[in-house]
Amino acid sequence: MATIVRPAKGMRMLRPRGRRRPPDPSAAWMGIAQLWTIRAMTRQVVSATGMSHPLMGMEEALQLVGLPENTMLKDRRTARRLVRRRLAALERHQPSLDFPLFHNLERLGRMLGLDAAEKLVLAFATLSQARPEIAAPLAWFKSGTTTDLARALAGVLQLEEADAVRALQRDGALVATGLLRQNDDERPWRESPLQVMQGLDRILMDEHSDDAALVARFARRAPQPALTADDFPHLHDELQLLCTVLRNARQSSDAGFNVLIFGAPGTGKTEFARIVAAMTSLDMHEVPVAEADGDPVKGPDRLARFMLCQRLFNRSQSSLMLFDEMEDVFPDEGMSFFAPRRRSGRLKGFTNRALEENPVPTLWISNTIGQVDPAFLRRFVLQVEIKNPPRAVRQRMLERHLDGLAVGERVVQRLADCEKLSPADMESVARVVRLAEVMDSAAVERTIDRVLAARLGARGDAFTTGALRRTTIQYDLAYVNASLDVGALAGSLCRNPAGSILLYGPPGTGKTEYSRHVAERLGKPLLVRRASDLLDMFVGNTEKLIAQMFGEARAAGAVLLLDEADGFLGDRRGAVRSWEVTQVNELLVQMEAFEGLFFCGTNLVDRLDQASFRRFMLKVQFSYMTAEQSWKMFGALAADVGLSLPEGGDLARLRAELGRQSTLTPGDFATVRRQLDLLGQAVDPGQIVERLDAECRMKHDGESRAAAIGFRG
Repeated sequence: MATIVRPAKGMRMLRPRGRRRPPDPSAAWMGIAQLWTIRAMTRQVVSATGMSHPLMGMEEALQLVGLPENTMLKDRRTARRLVRRRLAALERHQPSLDFPLFHNLERLGRMLGLDAAEKLVLAFATLSQARPEIAAPLAWFKSGTTTDLARALAGVLQLEEADAVRALQRDGALVATGLLRQNDDERPWRESPLQVMQGLDRILMDEHSDDAALVARFARRAPQPALTADDFPHLHDELQLLCTVLRNARQSSDAGFNVLIFGAPGTGKTEFARIVAAMTSLDMHEVPVAEADGDPVKGPDRLARFMLCQRLFNRSQSSLMLFDEMEDVFPDEGMSFFAPRRRSGRLKGFTNRALEENPVPTLWISNTIGQVDPAFLRRFVLQVEIKNPPRAVRQRMLERHLDGLAVGERVVQRLADCEKLSPADMESVARVVRLAEVMDSAAVERTIDRVLAARLGARGDAFTTGALRRTTIQYDLAYVNASLDVGALAGSLCRNPAGSILLYGPPGTGKTEYSRHVAERLGKPLLVRRASDLLDMFVGNTEKLIAQMFGEARAAGAVLLLDEADGFLGDRRGAVRSWEVTQVNELLVQMEAFEGLFFCGTNLVDRLDQASFRRFMLKVQFSYMTAEQSWKMFGALAADVGLSLPEGGDLARLRAELGRQSTLTPGDFATVRRQLDLLGQAVDPGQIVERLDAECRMKHDGESRAAAIGFRG
C-alpha cells in the first residue's frame, strides 16, 4: 500500500487557485518542455531532504511529463524510480527546436550578442513564464543563492556551471537589458525562480516575419509630427540648441545623453519631441505604454524595455529613443499627514544605470517632475519646460484649428486671451464643434465657450477671456494726461525695448492700456500679472511665482506688466514677517536681471518701498484728464453711439458742465459706453454728461470707492 507522505509542520498543501489548461500534446514546445521539466523533477527527487515529499504540489508538472498524479503519493524510492524511467524515455528522442521561440531567440541573440547559454536560459525562463509547471521543481531555489540556481539550471539545460552563472550575473546581457530577473517572491511557492520582462513570453512565442517585426513588439516607430517648428516660436532657442547638441551627441556616441521635456498636460510635449526627431533626421522609437493586446506595461517593465531597446538600436547612428509618460518610472508615492512626501524611484541603482550608460540619446517626457529625486534630475543633460504658448501663438493655432467653422476674428481674438488654453484644448474643441454639426455662428460660439469652460474647469482652471467689445472708443494717446510725453516715450521704447518703468496714478487713467499700446507697437505680446496671481499661502511659493513670471516673459519675448505693484513693493520698514521682505527682495532682483521691458502699475504710489524707486529707469505719473481732453473724448463717445452735438449756447453749456468734472479718466468714458450697450436705451448728450458726473461722484463717496471698469489703471 502506498505511503502518503504529509507536508512537514509549517508547510501547507498547495491548493491550485484554478486548474490550468491541460498541455496540448501537439504543441511545438511540448518536447523541450517535457525534457526540461523531467530533468528538474529528477534533480528534485534525488536531492530533496526533509519530511515533505519532493513532488508535493506538482500535479500539473506530472501531467505535463506524462506521469500519473498519484506519483507524488508514492514513497520516495518508487517516485524516484518512476521519474528516472520517464527521463530515460524522453532523453532517447531529442525534441525539435524548430518553432517560433527558438527562431526569435536566434534573432534576438544576433542583435544583442547573446551566447548559447544565455539563449537557453532565456528560453527556459520564457517557457516557464507561459507554463509555470515547467519550473515548479525549481521553485525552491527562489530563496537560495544565484550560484545554487545556476547549478540547477546547468543540470536542466546541460550547460557548464560557469556558463549558467555568467548568464544570471547582474551585469550580464540578460539582466542588464531587463529581459530576465530572479523571482524573490516567496508566494506562491511553486512558481519559477526566474521572471522575464512583462509580455516577453507572448512576444517570443509568436511568429515574426523578420528582425524588424520582432523589434516592433518592443518599441514602436514614432509617427511623423502633425506640427512644425513654426508652431513653437516661443521655444525657438531651446529647439535649435537641442537639435544641435543632439546631432553631435549621436555622432560622437556620447553615452548618457538624456533630455527631460516637461510641462502641463496638453502643451504639446510629445509633438515637440517628434519635431526634434524630424529636424535632426533621427529615427525615433517610442517605449510603448501598452502591449499589442492593450494590456498596460508596468513602470519597471517599461524601464526594462528601455534598457533592451538601448542595445537593440545601439548599432545605428541614426537612432533616438522617446520615453513618454515617465511618471510610470518616477511615480508620485503620495504624502503622509505627518511625514514628508517620499520621492519616487526606488530601484535607484537600475535607474541610475539607465540614465548614465544609455548609448542611444533619449527624450523623456513628463507632466510633473516634483516627485523625481534630485539624484535623478541631475543626470539629465538638458531640461526643457513646455508651457502654454504666448497669445500670438495661441491666436495662430486657433485660426488653424477653427478654419472652416463659423467663427469670426472677434471670437478668435477673445479666445486667444485665455492664458490657460493649451494646444490640446484648441484641437479638442474644434473637433467637438465639427462633430456637433453646429452651423450658426452664435451657436458655434456658445458651444466653444461651454466646451472650454467644462474642460478647463475639470482641471481646476478658470476659462477667462478678453471682454467682448462690439463697439468701443479707440484708444488714443491724446486722451492720456501724463507727466511725460507718452507718445515720444513709446517711440523711444520701440527703438530700445528694455528697462523698468513705473506707471502710477488714479485708477482708469490709462496705465494698463498704455502698456498694451507699447506692446502692440513693438509687435510683442503683453504678459499681465497682478498681485493676486502671484501671492501664495505657502512660504517661498510667492518668490517662485515671481521668478516664473519673469521667466515666462523672457521665454515669450513679451512686454511684462505687473499691475497692482503696491501689493508687492510695500515699504519694507513696516514689514513684520521675514517673508514680506523676501518677496520684495525677489521682485527687485528679478527686475534688475530682466533684459526686456517691464512696466509696474500702481494706484497707491505712496505705499511703495522707498528703495524700490531707484530700480525704475522712469517714473511716469498718469493724472486725471484735462478739460480739453475730456471734451475731445466726449465728442468721440457721442460719435460712437451716433449722437450729434447741439450748436450754439446749448453746446457751450454742455461743455461747461463737462468741464466742471475735474476727476474724469478714460476709464470713466469706457464705463459709460458699456452702460449704454447694456441698457440699450436712447440717450441725449446731456444724459451722457450726467452719467459721467455720477462716475466722478463715486470716487469721492467715503470709503466705498468703486474702481472703473475697462481702462484699468
